[in-house]
Amino acid sequence: MNTSMRVLGLFAVSLSLLLATSTSTLAIGTVPHASTSALAPSSEEKTSMTVSDVKALVKGGVGDDVIVSQIRCSHAVFHLTTDEILDLKKSEVREKIIDFMINTANLH
Repeated sequence: MNTSMRVLGLFAVSLSLLLATSTSTLAIGTVPHASTSALAPSSEEKTSMTVSDVKALVKGGVGDDVIVSQIRCSHAVFHLTTDEILDLKKSEVREKIIDFMINTANLH
């Protein structure tokens, strides 16, 4: 048996043991905490959106409605300075998004 076959065999055994252990200890329909935290931070761990996040989304080509929804769902509250507004405009953030950011204090 060559090395790659042994590694593959060990992987298969490890995977089988992992699956057997996780399914025997979990109730149906639950997801282990470790696997979910490895995919994304929980809502308590995730911080609110920042001006940089908004600029990155715009640069990435994300639409206005999606960005506004993300800001709303993150419960971010922006207190934009004049310089930040000018920087957002220079970064091609559309006025609809800037206006929503300015008015986040009124939402919460």
